[in-house]
Amino acid sequence: PIGIIGTIVLLLASNLSIGANVDLVISLGDKTIQLPSLFTFGLLNTARDMLKARIYPLFLLVVVFSGIWPYVKLVLMFVAWVVPKASLSPDFRGRMLMALDSLGKFSLVDTYVLVLMLVAFRYHLDVTNEVEVDVYVSPGFGFYGFLLATSLSLIAGHLLVFFHRRSEIHLVNLKTIMPLEPLCEHLFNVEGGLSRKLSGLCQRLLLGTSFATIILLGVGVARKSFQFEFDGLAGLALGDKKIAEYSLLSLGSSIPMSVQEPLSIGIRCLQLAFYFYAVVTPFVCLTLLTIL
Repeated sequence: PIGIIGTIVLLLASNLSIGANVDLVISLGDKTIQLPSLFTFGLLNTARDMLKARIYPLFLLVVVFSGIWPYVKLVLMFVAWVVPKASLSPDFRGRMLMALDSLGKFSLVDTYVLVLMLVAFRYHLDVTNEVEVDVYVSPGFGFYGFLLATSLSLIAGHLLVFFHRRSEIHLVNLKTIMPLEPLCEHLFNVEGGLSRKLSGLCQRLLLGTSFATIILLGVGVARKSFQFEFDGLAGLALGDKKIAEYSLLSLGSSIPMSVQEPLSIGIRCLQLAFYFYAVVTPFVCLTLLTIL
């Protein structure tokens, strides 16, 4: 419970802090001029700006998944931990924890959006041989704190599911109840009191689907699937470079090149978290499902 309360406090602090700054830097030969931030990103001002602009779908997306849902999930997890069985049945508690664990991944939407903005707002223009203009998005505590709080919330969700299941089996040695077997050899109970195993055709279809999904996922993360385009005077100044195309992999590799301090610990952790959640986790999940 202390960890859940601490995560709520961290989440609240991150939502009330600046998520990122858009900075303008002008280079005059060996001299660099750092101008005040053009504008800042944060949960409150982002939601307010979207509401004023009447972008209601994005407003609801940001408010629900970044401002409401993370707190609802953590409060319900706290309730599941402290409320006794007499008031919260084990069956309902288990279904609630599984639902929270599954839906908790949607809190990462805000992280993906900020990574997209971090790369999209990167702007470099060579005015002359001596004059350069750069625009950077610098992540702040609000962004790092939200990412850390979301990760802690996901870990807490997995731990609560584990402890719930452990409490229900009462530490019984399952090896003495049922033999260890792959899922494809398991006998499923069907109507009429019969037990049946998956047919060979069904097993081959499932295996083929798993391999096809892994291949499509690999193509999807490597293939360029979206682009950013600068319009107006900024686009005219860039010329042919006003359009930048990205894949999921190239988007992650562009994170250090889109900030002023590419070797900072925060940026490296952000890049690692992006690759872990967006690339590694889907492949690991599909691979483990195929093995099982």
